[in-house]
Amino acid sequence: MTRRNGLSTLAASALLCVGLAGCGGGGGGAPPSAIALPDGATLLPNGTVVSLTRYAAQLSPGKTTDIGVLVDRGVGSASNLGLAVGVERAGATGGASGSNTTVSALPTARLVTSSVPSGSGSATSSVTNLVIDAGQASPGNYLAKLTSGNSLVGTVSVAVAPSAMIKASYVQLDASGSLGSITADGYAASNMVVFAFADLSGPSISSASLHAVQTASNGEGAGTINLLSIGGQYATPATINAQTANQIVANVSAQINLYNNQLQGGGTISGVDLDLENSIDSATIEKLAYGFKSQGLIVSIAPQVITTDGANVDPNSPTNLGLSSGGNSNQYGAALAAGDVDYVLAQTYNSGGWTVGGVQENSPQFFSQIAKALSNTVKGTCAGAATLCIPETVQVVVGEPSNGGASGTANNIFGSNGGVQYDQAAILSQIQGALPAALALPNIDGVMQWSLNNDYMPNGWGDTNATPGAFTSAIFGAPAPAALPYFILQLSNTGPNVPGPLAYGTVTLVVNGQYWVFGTNAPWTTAGIVPVAPLEIQQWGTLTSSKNPATPGVVDSDNLDRIFSNGATSFTATQILVNGYPSRDADIGQPARQWVCSVANYPFAANHSYNVMFNPTNGACDLKQVN
Repeated sequence: MTRRNGLSTLAASALLCVGLAGCGGGGGGAPPSAIALPDGATLLPNGTVVSLTRYAAQLSPGKTTDIGVLVDRGVGSASNLGLAVGVERAGATGGASGSNTTVSALPTARLVTSSVPSGSGSATSSVTNLVIDAGQASPGNYLAKLTSGNSLVGTVSVAVAPSAMIKASYVQLDASGSLGSITADGYAASNMVVFAFADLSGPSISSASLHAVQTASNGEGAGTINLLSIGGQYATPATINAQTANQIVANVSAQINLYNNQLQGGGTISGVDLDLENSIDSATIEKLAYGFKSQGLIVSIAPQVITTDGANVDPNSPTNLGLSSGGNSNQYGAALAAGDVDYVLAQTYNSGGWTVGGVQENSPQFFSQIAKALSNTVKGTCAGAATLCIPETVQVVVGEPSNGGASGTANNIFGSNGGVQYDQAAILSQIQGALPAALALPNIDGVMQWSLNNDYMPNGWGDTNATPGAFTSAIFGAPAPAALPYFILQLSNTGPNVPGPLAYGTVTLVVNGQYWVFGTNAPWTTAGIVPVAPLEIQQWGTLTSSKNPATPGVVDSDNLDRIFSNGATSFTATQILVNGYPSRDADIGQPARQWVCSVANYPFAANHSYNVMFNPTNGACDLKQVN
């Protein structure tokens, strides 16, 4: 088969069939019509069934893709049925590519038979590859039409992307507080977006998730692949197993249909990503991959790279390299060998305790070594393979955390989980320098990051060493987001230092209908803050202010970073609320009493400091600009 180095196949759309002229039958009346079957295949008048394994394709300039054309259960073959294929621009009124006035700018398509029936009427399938080649095609949308005579049998939607490199980014749908920090440029720089994670309990989708996917779609470039991920750290063998696999396939497929029916502007979700951890077994992964593939969806997998024997992996002969859902087992190998996977988004971080080419995961050099090892597991055929074998039709992408805070451990190219200082810019520069050699390997197709949320709001995960948007800018070429401005919000609890049910307090700013709570920094709590003690002063600031040597003691506030994200330079608090609590250990979401400060519709501006003075015991509140 033709090796596909660029972006590849997307998910199913409707198979178009209007009948085949001249296929069987005689007489002077209208020729017998072909019949569209419920599974999307076409039944020809002579009893032959023709079906496509894909109905859409995503390509990069100069890249090709193969789509199977199955001729089955009849007396026909691709050649004696007179099947042909031509390409036209989507929306064009012309027919095949030969009738288009700008032929040189179009992709090309051809049919290549790889196997034929052993004889007339044989039950053996005839498998033909529909090879679509982007060549020098301009970025845009095209149609590859499969015909017999003057009749249309099937149509493949072809999107040609402007970049030959896969730039895949995860988006955490449940990390709602960080979604607003992702810029439109951040979405546009990725040509594959993976939404994590689908709720497997039923077929419905939430309005919040739909809004997040729509926002991403609004910023994406033409031809972007969108996938819906299942799994992550929340999936366990108790919820994802061989008994639940079929229902999961049904639920997630229904969710994708709901998204695609409600998304505006042409964006669609085209497939499923299997980000299965916690030692989900091989049989379950294989069953899920087959189930989603049978629905006509793209299937990507996000395995952890591991060594299967605890020893160093030789990148030139990686016989002990595995793709794991947990531990040192190659649980993803069977699904790959079965041909039900389109993309490998390999997580090359967080396993730890092993080396590739003598290099550990906590070194930037691991990127180059693991890329070489993954490339050398790709083979023309995986029949009889005893070790990890990735079919050459699969696109292989090297996955990295956006920054130290995006990783669960310090086993990553940054050598930090975000809590230990590191030089993000220098490490990203090394990866950027190593990228051309990695992409020049015969079987490496791009880079994945976890995740856009972490990248554009690193302090939300406790990483104050990272610069917002740095990974997407350095590796994917996005414009750097506007720097966060200088801004400090000081809180002063002026109440008496005596015990009481309202001695401790927080302040809530109401901005654009959202409630932003400020108190004392406490990273051990879920909210990251606790009430301010009597006579205590707390200084919150943007990331810029917290790193300024002239303002020591200022704590970086992800609330303020979000308020000032995407270039904002001011905001108005429609209300300022004082919340009283009996102790520092009180739940900030459950104040004993709340007052509305007399200051309303107050304008806050960047490059200034403000002091909110409050007494939760009597509800007093005052606000002044410090500088």
